[in-house]
Amino acid sequence: MMNRLSPFPLRCRRILPVAFLALSGCSASGEVKAPPKVPPVLVVTAKAERKSVPVRVLTQGHLEACAKVEVKSRIDGEIVEMPFAEGAEVKAGQLLYRIDDRTFSSQLAMLKANLRRDQGQLELARSQEKRRKELLRTKAASDDQYDTSKAALIVAEANVLADEAAMRNMELNLDYARIRAPISGRVGHQFLKLGSLVKANDTSPLVTIHQMDPLCLGFSVPERHLPTILEQQAKRALPVTFQIPEAGSLGVSGEVGTLGGEGRLTWIDNSVDASTGTVPLQASIPNPGGRFWPGQFVQVRLGLYDQEGAIVVPTQALQSNSKGRFLFVVKGEKEKSAELRPITVDREDEREAVIKAGVEGGEEVVVIGQWRLTNGAKVEVKPAAGKAERS
Repeated sequence: MMNRLSPFPLRCRRILPVAFLALSGCSASGEVKAPPKVPPVLVVTAKAERKSVPVRVLTQGHLEACAKVEVKSRIDGEIVEMPFAEGAEVKAGQLLYRIDDRTFSSQLAMLKANLRRDQGQLELARSQEKRRKELLRTKAASDDQYDTSKAALIVAEANVLADEAAMRNMELNLDYARIRAPISGRVGHQFLKLGSLVKANDTSPLVTIHQMDPLCLGFSVPERHLPTILEQQAKRALPVTFQIPEAGSLGVSGEVGTLGGEGRLTWIDNSVDASTGTVPLQASIPNPGGRFWPGQFVQVRLGLYDQEGAIVVPTQALQSNSKGRFLFVVKGEKEKSAELRPITVDREDEREAVIKAGVEGGEEVVVIGQWRLTNGAKVEVKPAAGKAERS
């Protein structure tokens, strides 16, 4: 029978209190169950350090040979000797090519004979001029006769001088037939081989030599850094460190990886490149053993000065959102929580970041586990892998 005051049948009304009891989360005794406790988020932290940090300008550049020589021949002839191998290291003055010099040798022999002949004529002209001069003094010879002998002496002297000049020129050609390395360095491809005919001052070189030690490092920096660079260069020689890409990383501390080196700034261009707004610079890089090669692309750091008392945190602690950069700072002693802290970053690299505002030295920042954090979330700090292994 349906109760007129209720829209539900009688059997349904008997079931409803049980359903309401289940939905309300209440037990039969009337006790309310507490929601499950959220476990703290496991994170790895690091200390924000206050320390002296070098200020560096980061850019890219190329290693270059400080001296590059295209070896060419000054005479025509056939290559009869080339006692060096492609890609070899050579020393300044070392013989590279010998050109067939038999023609020059025979011409030099002929010039020596001509010199002997003209020297004999010079001696005869001198004796004749001396006799005519004595006869002129005693009036036994006329002025015309003396003038003739004097002119013959001048011609004979000129012939001897011409012979000596021709001999020196031929000796130069003989010397040019032996082509020597003008600088020490590494040779490249031999464009002409043994037996080839060469032409004097041909457009194509015989071989190219690159100086390998030291090398020059060419790079450019934005013009806004020029005043600071000039100011610091007036005080001391500025260090330049470089690294081969993907061979390691350079931190804010200026550490150099295994495939890197260091030199000194040697040259600043006298004008700013108007098309790029940069200033070309060059550094001298010691390269003992030839570890580095001309043309290699490198990452460059130009050292300016040391910033005292800078706040430094690991770069991996930094986060970004629509409002800017931030990180999480761990607060509390027993129950630790994460505080979202907006920050201002002065500069950063792959390892460390210098914080201008937002964090103080000694504060604990989260470096692993940030993606699970919200402001005020409970955290549990676990040691980093390296610390756990040491302990």
